[in-house]
Amino acid sequence: NMVTFMANPVNHSDLDKNDLEISPKNDKGRSPLFLCFTPPTDTYLGLLHGVDENGGVKAEKPDDLEVLSDWLKPGGPRSREDCIRFLIENGQDVNEKDFQDFTALHFASIWGWTSTVRILLKHNADINALTATGKSALMFAVMYHHEGLVALLATSKGILIDQTDNDGF
Repeated sequence: NMVTFMANPVNHSDLDKNDLEISPKNDKGRSPLFLCFTPPTDTYLGLLHGVDENGGVKAEKPDDLEVLSDWLKPGGPRSREDCIRFLIENGQDVNEKDFQDFTALHFASIWGWTSTVRILLKHNADINALTATGKSALMFAVMYHHEGLVALLATSKGILIDQTDNDGF
């Protein structure tokens, strides 16, 4: 929601000539798209409070916070997917790689987020992209026992089912 708000020209002054950059990268070559793949359980608040039945963080506003807008509660799976769609639809390269050649599709496969994989494939994610160690999204889905995701990827158009990683597996 915050990204959508920031990108909407209605929310900017006529004097504001700065465009919102959709894909700046951090020191690991990761853009905002990659940040969508931090599961709520691994965020600071998720580790501190856990997650609710909808996959959102059980968070509490810090006591010492004076301005409510300084506290943003991370969203759940639906918010994550909305953010991914928004970034892609506003120019984020779905096949962008980080410093280890991971793509968004690799991370979605690691976590077993089948609906997110569908979104990425719909936006032409490279189903056969390899990490620096030669691993594909399908290899990660197999490695982490995401059976439904394995079935989806293995039957997807263009999949190279017999790829091997750098170690020959």
